[in-house]
Amino acid sequence: MRRVRYHAHGGPEVLSIEEAGVPSPGPGQVLIRTEAIGVNYVDVQLRRATDPGSLYYRELPATLTGDVVGTVCALGPGTDPALAGTRVAVLLEDAYADYVLAGTDWLVPAPPELSAAAASMLPTVGAVALGTLRAGRLAKGETALVTSARAGSGTWPCSSRSC
Repeated sequence: MRRVRYHAHGGPEVLSIEEAGVPSPGPGQVLIRTEAIGVNYVDVQLRRATDPGSLYYRELPATLTGDVVGTVCALGPGTDPALAGTRVAVLLEDAYADYVLAGTDWLVPAPPELSAAAASMLPTVGAVALGTLRAGRLAKGETALVTSARAGSGTWPCSSRSC
């Protein structure tokens, strides 16, 4: 299986594709065959930070975070057998690989009618949108306008009828 790591801090040129074995899920974990991985800008900062005192500093070798969309293909002990074959989305710290491990507590169902791009937004942007709707106590059919949102949060198409 392929995975992405970096062994030095710097620009995108420090990223390398490595061969590794497919991991085995432990208790409460599932193995996901990745379909898509959403890129998180924070990884640019993490990859560049060379000062161990920096909030963004990571020990080397390091991995990349991302919003993974994929299908559960193996179950660890203590996981729900119904998860096998389910399409899910999850935010992971070690996301850039053909197969990834995830705790079942963090999985979000990814309906088949959603594109991989839209499904990759479920674990982070979708949660923000849902939290906004709940905090605003919107009634069915009402819509919230968030005027200062940028990036994914500003483009997620969500109203009380769809979330």
